[in-house]
Order: sequence, then C-alpha cells, then structure tokens
Amino acid sequence: MSRIHFWLLLVFCSVPQEYWHDSASSWAADSPIASPPIAGEPSALFPTEHRELVERLCMDCHDRETREGKVDLQSLSFDLATIESAEVWQKVLGAVNAGDMPPNDEAQFTASEKSKFLEDLSKTLVTARRILSDSGGAIAMRRLNRREYANTMRELLNVSVDVADLPDDASTDGFDTAGGSLFFSSDQFEQYLKIARRAVADAVATGQRPETKTVKRQAEVAANKLVNSRVKALQKKLSLIEAWRASDKPPTEFGFIDEARVDFEQGQYDQGYPYFHWYQQHQQSKSGAILGVSAQGAYVDMTNMPKTPGDYILRARVGAFADATANRRFLELGIKTRDAQAGELKVIDCRQVTGSLADPQVIEFAVSVSKHSSGQFGLRERQPNSRDAARHVYRTARSKNGIGPEPALWIDWIELQGPLITQWPPQSHRNIFGDSEPDQKTDAYARSVIERFATRAFRIKRPSATFVDKLFAL
Repeated sequence: MSRIHFWLLLVFCSVPQEYWHDSASSWAADSPIASPPIAGEPSALFPTEHRELVERLCMDCHDRETREGKVDLQSLSFDLATIESAEVWQKVLGAVNAGDMPPNDEAQFTASEKSKFLEDLSKTLVTARRILSDSGGAIAMRRLNRREYANTMRELLNVSVDVADLPDDASTDGFDTAGGSLFFSSDQFEQYLKIARRAVADAVATGQRPETKTVKRQAEVAANKLVNSRVKALQKKLSLIEAWRASDKPPTEFGFIDEARVDFEQGQYDQGYPYFHWYQQHQQSKSGAILGVSAQGAYVDMTNMPKTPGDYILRARVGAFADATANRRFLELGIKTRDAQAGELKVIDCRQVTGSLADPQVIEFAVSVSKHSSGQFGLRERQPNSRDAARHVYRTARSKNGIGPEPALWIDWIELQGPLITQWPPQSHRNIFGDSEPDQKTDAYARSVIERFATRAFRIKRPSATFVDKLFAL
C-alpha cells in the first residue's frame, strides 16, 4: 500500500475527539460502590448479581494490579450513569458479545450466564444513554451501521462498497442507530478497516484510461451446452443400468457400488431426463435460453465479471411466454458467489418483463465492478432464493404433467458494455487528489492531499494543523 493510501485510512479511523465528543474520557471510576438512586429518577445500575461473575471470570487479568489492556474492572462502578463508567462497560459488552473475553484458555460463561449478562448490560447501557443524553453527556462512540458506512464511503470516495461482511445491525425499538445495539469490538473494527482499504484502492485510478467495449453473446449457446451435457450423462447412466439388468454380473462391473446405487441412478434419470429432453425439443431453445427450473434447481444465465473495474451496463433481450402469469413476468439480476448452491444468487436488481416472444424487450441493468469483485452476474426468473424451494416447485409440477413447470421467461441475447467513463481520472480519484496533479510529488502536495480529504471527512470543518502534522509524520 502506498503512503498516501495509508494516510487516507488513518483519516477514517482517527477523527479527533473534538469533532464527535465534547468531553474527555477515562477508563474507570474511582469507586466500585454505586450510589443509591434518588426516588423517582431513572437508574442505570448494572445488577450487582453479576459482580460474582465479573470477579470469577475477569479479575485474574483486570484487577487493580494487573490491568491488562489498561482495563481495571475491580475499580469499575456498577453505576453506568457517568460517561467514564458507561464507556468501559460498553467495551466490556463488545468484548463479551464478540467472544473475545474471556480468552479461550480461561474459564468461560455458561450459555445462560452469558445470555443474562449481555441482556442486562445492554438494557443498562440503553438507560445510561438516555440519562446522559438528558443531562447533556455522551457515552462511548458507537460504530456506524451498514447503511451509514456504505453512504459514508459513497460520499467521501464516490465508490460503492459491499458491507455484507459487517456485523448485523440489531434493532432497538425499530431503530438501527441505537448505540445500545451497535456494539464495537476489535474484530469488528478490522472488518471496517478491511472495507476501507478496498474502498480507497477502488477510488484511486492507476494506468491509462480503459477502453470501453461491448461484448455480446447468444443466450442459447451456454444453455444448450448445459442441457446437452446433462442429457448425455443421464443416457449413459441409463445404458449402464439396462446393461446390468440384462446380465447376471454384479453392479460393480458396471460402475455401481451396489443395487441401491442402481436404484438411485434410475431415480435420477426418471426425475431429470423428461425435462431436459423436453427442453431440447422446444422451439424457443433453438434461438434463446428458457429460464426454467429442473431437478437441479433454477436455471441462471451467467455472465463473467470483467477484469477492468468501473461502471457497466448489462443488457438482455427478453420476452415472456403468452400464458405466463403476471407474478412470473419478472427478471432478477444477481451475483453468483462461490458458496451459492445451484440456482441461487445474491440479488441486486429486478425488472418487470413486458415484452413477448414475438416482440421481446431490451432490459438494462446498471452494474459496478471493483478491483476486488469476484463471481459472475446471473439472470433468472424471480423466485425464492433457495435451491430447495426451486426443486420443490419442480417436483410438484412434474407430479402433475410428467415434465416440470411451464416456462415463463426467455432470453435472446445478453451484452455487457463498459467501463463507462465520462472523465479520466474519475471523480473518485479527483475527490482525493484534486482536479490536477503536479509532475513532482512534493511533501507540500502530500500534505495538501491529507488536509483536503480530512476536511471532507470532517464535514467541511477544517482539521487542525496539529492533527495533519501527526498524520503526515507517520
């Protein structure tokens, strides 16, 4: 990673405290004794029934003497109605919830103890947040939720990021920004940093301006290749089954483990062959791909992701069969991931199909490819994203007509155009380095890059010279 990339990442994770917090914080309160609440006022007392747990599981490493990680739980008050106490308990919650504490080689919570501990501490922190907010205070910084982080990356860098690896945003009373539910631990921070590294790499342009290309293919080529290979495999199995039944030799002579395997392969043939044979004979399979469902699951038309990052347009000429019901006239676009089962996609868009077989329509999808993208783009008929669900639909239809579900959608061709470039370097690059870059990259220029980006990150509030100096010195 270049030095400039490193500086930008530091801006993400080192926003100075004066930009988000109005008062200093410390690790622990002076006394573990909680003051009794005043009658009628809300109380942020963590139930003292958990004191024995804390002493048993935590004090070997976090008492006044050891203070591993500079955390002293022996001196920590169970009253969370102060900023200092609430911040430390927030860290405890994050560590226990993430499974970081206690360490694996130490005594552990029982399942019921951990559940009760986390539930009570979460509720107490929510109460503490309300008390401190009412009094003008603040508790420990919460993490950005998925939506906020994706929006932040888009605004700062003009790139889209995949936030699926970030922790789920647990809901508190229907809100996804409640600090009590947005825990933050070291492993979660690493996930945020990992995505930030990718975002910075995607934002910075290197090399010459890429050439925009259009790649077009006929949908029936891949579909017929798949169907023909499955028909050939099923016919080969059937010929071996018939040869074994016509002989007095054991199944192993024909490649089967035993007679149970013969029965299984016969079942596979009976389930799959009628549909694939029907597909081969269908008129529409000669000029396009039928987005059907077989014994293996839903058929997905696949397009390889291009290696050059950028924005693309994926087009498909699509038509619906005349007897297709309204709810089946929708085309889904998704990404085929490595761990997905047959027919499953990470769906990113969906469009209604109004065209017919006689007069197909061209549907366009805007897609983005990053330097870290992997997998394939997939098109299929809209349906539950489950291979098991698709196979259930297939078996139900096959029990009625002997073949499978009636087809609904057909694809003529697919083309991918891009990367679509309106300016070079792109806006994401200009957001960091400005509209023009000097031939000589001086220290003064590097410092201006840091200061410009930090100003954007701090919502147009200019960072102090001291803060910029600290980053530049690293």
